[in-house]
Amino acid sequence: MRFLHMADLHIGKSVNGFSMLEDQRHILNAMLKMTEDIGPDAVLIAGDVYDRQTPGPEAVSMFDDFLTGMVRAGAEVFIIGGNHDSPERLSFGCRIMTNVHVYSVFDGSVRSETVQDEWGEVVIHMLPSLRVSNARPFFGEDCSDPVRTVMSKLSLDPGKRNVIMAHQFTCSSTPPMLSDSELSVGGSDWVDLSLFEPFDYAALGHLHVPQALRRESLRYAGSPLKYSASECRMKGGEKSVPLVELREKGDVSVTLLPLTPLRDMRIIKGTLAGLLAASTEYDYVHAALTDREEVRDAFGQLKRVYPNIMSIEWSGIADAQADAYADAVPADIAARDPLLLFRSFFEAAWGRPMNEEQERIAREAMNEEL
Repeated sequence: MRFLHMADLHIGKSVNGFSMLEDQRHILNAMLKMTEDIGPDAVLIAGDVYDRQTPGPEAVSMFDDFLTGMVRAGAEVFIIGGNHDSPERLSFGCRIMTNVHVYSVFDGSVRSETVQDEWGEVVIHMLPSLRVSNARPFFGEDCSDPVRTVMSKLSLDPGKRNVIMAHQFTCSSTPPMLSDSELSVGGSDWVDLSLFEPFDYAALGHLHVPQALRRESLRYAGSPLKYSASECRMKGGEKSVPLVELREKGDVSVTLLPLTPLRDMRIIKGTLAGLLAASTEYDYVHAALTDREEVRDAFGQLKRVYPNIMSIEWSGIADAQADAYADAVPADIAARDPLLLFRSFFEAAWGRPMNEEQERIAREAMNEEL
């Protein structure tokens, strides 16, 4: 059996005020062309089809075109809901669809579908995004680890090839790579990777950086486009679609098929004058300015050369402040008067001395602390 593993399409997403719909249409068309050329038995979409629970009409129409194209290409499509999806909206009409299997409204169990090939049965187990709040109606108020609870109730046939689809934060002894696009609250929503070890392949969604965990067949497909500047700083995060081949039991191979965006997202670094001297770029860019002082209307000047600039950061000013503070720290810091130390810090950070009112406030705060 051959299948394509996709995830985190986030159709309808905007980044720094830029609508990504045009870029998403381009990349979805590329993924559809990939499906038509390869002719896989199945396509697995591991959650976050949409970026919002109430997607706009353009986003819905775009996914409708994409899904229709997949079915016309002869693929059986399996979709689970992600934390960004509306479970009810995503599952609309799924009971009468042919060759499309959607599981987004959690019903207390892992849903399993069987596909047949020349080596026998492949069982695809589907688990939508699961949180404590939507698990407790099935497992009780004391349920604090819903994924472990529901997985413990799943009976696997070890003689068959088993695939799990899940949309969760998953961790092992080595933390995975996270971009700024995902949010984890104190690690409370992390799922132990060992829960997915019994499966021949784990088609994971939720993390936007493509990566394998512990072995090649436990994998996040990643989002098909970069959705944050943090992804630009990560090595090995090139976008791709995993093509998975399951032959006889225990024989699994993964090939990463590269994706080329309409516009890439990059970080450019240098002085304002140096960046303005560069040729016009149509990629999405985040500019890190190394100037040691702020320049008037830097963003507006850059936008004339980089029409798709998303943000700027003053890394040079931050470095200058850090250097100034380092020079201001005395060698005998432990023996110094706290007010004198704070005064040095204030001058280094703001480039001017404290006034009388600021000194009074600082002195009163230190006296209260003492």
